[in-house]
Amino acid sequence: TEDSFYSYRISHDSYSLWRHQGASSLPLENWRYSGAINPQGLNQIAAIISGDMLTLYINDQLASETFTLDLEQISGRVGLAVGFEKKEGAATFEFDNFEIRM
Repeated sequence: TEDSFYSYRISHDSYSLWRHQGASSLPLENWRYSGAINPQGLNQIAAIISGDMLTLYINDQLASETFTLDLEQISGRVGLAVGFEKKEGAATFEFDNFEIRM
């Protein structure tokens, strides 16, 4: 449905995968530490869907594979979002070379 989606999230040292449906959110891959994340620099992330499997990469390193996808939800819009949790300070977020391949 239009109010259902997946989100692949990355922080300064960990990542997670969530399924959102209406007002509920379910972690498919709860927050996990990843040494592949560059906390002070650029990070390249990728999510590749093949059949019923979703594979997540961080800086060309395998982060996770999951087989729990609802293929009916793998269609529609794609978006990018940024969150900043610090009450003070500043941050820069840049997106470059955003690709969707089908």
